[in-house]
Amino acid sequence: MIFKILSQMSKEINELGKWQPTIEVLSNKALKTRHWNDIKEITKASFNHKLLSLQHLLRLKINLKSMDVIADISDKAKKQNRLEDMLMSMEKEWRDQKFEIVKFRDTSIPIMQG
Repeated sequence: MIFKILSQMSKEINELGKWQPTIEVLSNKALKTRHWNDIKEITKASFNHKLLSLQHLLRLKINLKSMDVIADISDKAKKQNRLEDMLMSMEKEWRDQKFEIVKFRDTSIPIMQG
């Protein structure tokens, strides 16, 4: 009896292992609604990404061809997130900067002075 239970558990763990790359790609915190909409379109599935569970993911049965495209979307989301973070950092850094337009030396050429 115990051998049968352990055997079943082993099968389930092996099956879950096959889904690990998919789980990693879809658990990307950088995925935003626009990315999820692309994923829904590719998988032709309807789901609420905020409530997506492992059980629901397994029922979606995403094929490998779709997985390549989804992985690409997830990778782009990470890159976009990094750019957005850098932009926010720059905006914060420059927010309180004050500039003044002055004349360059004894000319009438305006220049910006910080």
